[in-house]
Amino acid sequence: MYWLVITDGVSCSADTAYYEVTNVQTDISEFAINALSIYPNPSRDVFNIKFTSNSRQYFVVRFVNLIGEYLLEDRLDDFIGEYTKQIDLTNKTKGIYFLEIETENGVITKKLILQ
Repeated sequence: MYWLVITDGVSCSADTAYYEVTNVQTDISEFAINALSIYPNPSRDVFNIKFTSNSRQYFVVRFVNLIGEYLLEDRLDDFIGEYTKQIDLTNKTKGIYFLEIETENGVITKKLILQ
C-alpha cells in the first residue's frame, strides 16, 4: 500500500491519494518475453529494440512521450519469435520517453533518454 503525501511551499500537507499495489512483476520472463534489449540508451537519434517471445501471444509495443502521447504503436497478434524495431527520433525534442510493451501478463515500461 502506498500513500501520496504532498507538501506545499508553506508546509501544509495533503494525503488524499491512496494506492494499493497488488501484483508487482520483477522479472521480464514473467511477461513471456526473453532477451529484451534497448540500445543505445541514451541516444542522440535512433533506438534499437529487440525481444523474443517463445510462445504465441498478443503484444502492443508503444513509444510514449512524457505527457502520454503515443508516438508509435505496433500491435502484434498471435506473435512468436524475435521482434526488432528501429525508432528514429532525429526530429523529436530531446528528453525522456518511454517504451511500453503490453503483454497478456502485464506491461513492461522502460525509460529512454534522447540527448
